[in-house]
Amino acid sequence: MPRFLIKGLAHRSGNDRGTPDVVGLERKAAFSSRSLRRSRKPGAAGRRRRQIVLSILIIFAVRCLLVLLFLPFSALDKVLNFKQAISQAAEAFPLRSLAIVAIAGGFGIEVVMSLAILTGIADRLAAFILAGYCLVTALLWKQFWKIPDFRLQGRSRGRETFWDFLKNVALAGGFLLLTFGTSASAVESFLAHPLASSHPYRLGNTGGIR
Repeated sequence: MPRFLIKGLAHRSGNDRGTPDVVGLERKAAFSSRSLRRSRKPGAAGRRRRQIVLSILIIFAVRCLLVLLFLPFSALDKVLNFKQAISQAAEAFPLRSLAIVAIAGGFGIEVVMSLAILTGIADRLAAFILAGYCLVTALLWKQFWKIPDFRLQGRSRGRETFWDFLKNVALAGGFLLLTFGTSASAVESFLAHPLASSHPYRLGNTGGIR
């Protein structure tokens, strides 16, 4: 509403009451203007809500795919096939007690760090720990260089182990990308605040640590 009309109406209402109410009329005019704009776009708020929900679901789905190997599958396999897991751990830790500790530690890392990544609680540090976990398990149980039948063609157990080794390394790279981001400033921020969250489900997040 034009300002001169507001003043005229205020002056008229002021004469009736004895005092002008310019501020009150300006607020009513602004409220009417906002209401008119909203009525012109009735579906804007609904589309915005759908975009917010979709954005959060996509981020959550991406993180689920990243930890899917560990939670629930690898962690569950350690519970359902505990004896076989101990036998596999014994390849790197001959003492049974050490093998049990290794399996228990691996189970804890897979469950706790995966949940941290999904919830966003200290998720960068959790991703860093899982990256190290992937590299250590690759070095201990995917030793393709010790298998004598490594060949580039034909059947080869060494080559199959080599591919498993590379999968672990690639997964570690994905976790390190979540840890350090894509810029040097993000690396600096993580080193300064390793326990900080990346706030994955907050809109307008730039990827830096806050």
